[in-house]
Amino acid sequence: MLGELVLAATDSVSALLHAAATLMGPAALSEGICGLHLLREGRLLRPGSYQSLTSAGLRNRAVVDVVRHRGLPVATASFDHTAKIWNTETGLCELTLSGHLDAVTCIAVAPDGLTMATSSQDFMVKLWSAPTGECQMTLPGHHGIVLWVAYSADGSHLVSAARDDTARIWSSSSGECLAVLQGHSATVNQANFSPTGEFVVTASCDRTANIYNARTGCIVQPLTGHGSSVRSAAFGPPSGRDSGGPPTRVLTASDDLTARIWSCPNGSCLLHLLGHSGRVNCATFSPDGCMVVTASQDMTLKLWDTSTGDLLRTLDGGEEPFVTAAFSPDGLFLVSARAGNTANVWEVP
Repeated sequence: MLGELVLAATDSVSALLHAAATLMGPAALSEGICGLHLLREGRLLRPGSYQSLTSAGLRNRAVVDVVRHRGLPVATASFDHTAKIWNTETGLCELTLSGHLDAVTCIAVAPDGLTMATSSQDFMVKLWSAPTGECQMTLPGHHGIVLWVAYSADGSHLVSAARDDTARIWSSSSGECLAVLQGHSATVNQANFSPTGEFVVTASCDRTANIYNARTGCIVQPLTGHGSSVRSAAFGPPSGRDSGGPPTRVLTASDDLTARIWSCPNGSCLLHLLGHSGRVNCATFSPDGCMVVTASQDMTLKLWDTSTGDLLRTLDGGEEPFVTAAFSPDGLFLVSARAGNTANVWEVP
């Protein structure tokens, strides 16, 4: 136990954070509090989210966990035919994955952190050893540029999306193609598994997203309503009503300047996220499902409340569009990539 702190109920979470850093000693103070976080029963207490300790749910003799977040590695894909792994504390490249014959469009890290997958304009998907950077397997099959690759939650399968109007499901251990997901009439920009791996959702330039049964490859539910190309599509995380059963929410981003949250059982639109002045290139749920981040051609990132659709914060800076953005696994940070050659790490406000 770190120790006891005495504060007033009206004090802020920021005051508690500073007091905790002081109690931890000179080393913690010298490193600063930007990587220091407070958790109450697994819930992150964000300094800007509560007016007082009382509003944060803290009462007399409440126990709060204090954690220091060290930098997580960040993986990037590049037009220089490589993917790279970066140390977020030093900003230095720790590993370079070389072997594709054209631009690398996407990189995904397996849940166990031991392997990685890349997709490329050379029509290929490749699997790599995370510790060594050696190529373990090349997966041919697509007949167009492969734009996206993602792992299932248990790491046993991969899904890829390509300009041949299809997505493919692969075994990550053998490299065998298990299913070809057909039904779109234009490029498939993205594909992702549901938390249980039973379903796959795809985003296409034909202005639709499709939900597929991952075992049979059949369409379960089309999602229609966007007015232009759908750039990204992902299921909500397994929390609350999404846990232990079929997924209930899907998030999409579109060239029509909006993102949408959909109901899976009937394909109805639950929330319409309006506020960008350029196409929305990507939309991603936070790990707890309470927030969404959107990355846009209008050179901003926006954070949204998933229960109300309210805009929480706009992050901007720089003069290049945001291509993608994703939360760290603990939800404390965002990593974003711009259309140029830069990636940034943001602390979630």
